[in-house]
Amino acid sequence: MKKISEDNILDRIYKIETNYVKELREFKAYINNTGDDLSVILKSHLFVEILINRIILLVIPHPKRIEDQRFSEKIKLLSDLDYFPHGWELYEKLNALNKIRNGFAHNYKNEIDRKHLETLSGCLKKTLSPIERFKIGSEILMNSLLFTIELCTLFPFIQSCSINAKLFRRDPGFTPEMISQYPQELLDCFYKHKYS
Repeated sequence: MKKISEDNILDRIYKIETNYVKELREFKAYINNTGDDLSVILKSHLFVEILINRIILLVIPHPKRIEDQRFSEKIKLLSDLDYFPHGWELYEKLNALNKIRNGFAHNYKNEIDRKHLETLSGCLKKTLSPIERFKIGSEILMNSLLFTIELCTLFPFIQSCSINAKLFRRDPGFTPEMISQYPQELLDCFYKHKYS
């Protein structure tokens, strides 16, 4: 029976990370060469929504029902389902990004709201311009979303178990050790049927 080796897993992680790092680097280069704040904000929001849609495709059984929803509804759903690392904090940052974007989408002369910028960029130096703080805060947000995509791509079962642990605890026959046993049992079963 063939087992997944550590090298195989590391190779998969490397390939996924290489693709996402390249994509993020290209996006950063594009944003850094964009001269106006409006484009930076709208394009950053668009890129984040693309990442949110990728997560939805990975974790929601019927993604078509969700993909056409508003950004705020998508992030609320993923937050309610515990699919964000750092949970509520990431949701608040996504919500702040959305509010900043909405402010600019409806008034091109708008300025970045300080309260929302604080939520998005956290403790970044106040000496940076608002748009620089926005760019850095958005990049941190994008990295968190890319990390979530990697987890869901590489370890969907483990990610699902981790997220549903609260639900599993309601089962009187459940023990925490069961989660660590399931992935190997599933892999053994998968390889047995695939390669026998």
